[in-house]
Amino acid sequence: MLRFIIIALGGAIGTLARYIMGGLDYRFSSGVLPISTLAVNATGSLAIGFLWGITDRFAISPNIRLFIFIGR
Repeated sequence: MLRFIIIALGGAIGTLARYIMGGLDYRFSSGVLPISTLAVNATGSLAIGFLWGITDRFAISPNIRLFIFIGR
């Protein structure tokens, strides 16, 4: 049950980030091109790659890995 809560919390944070970025994008680009989707996905992919490399070198809790890599 704890795993589901951890994944849900990570997912909620990711969802809020996408919503905020989408609102900013729509405000500044008049909604012509949804560049915020590209920006959020590229940033998230780069962050996951970076963090994956770090967590392989250190002893990180499996719950923290779930939060970062699945929930995001």
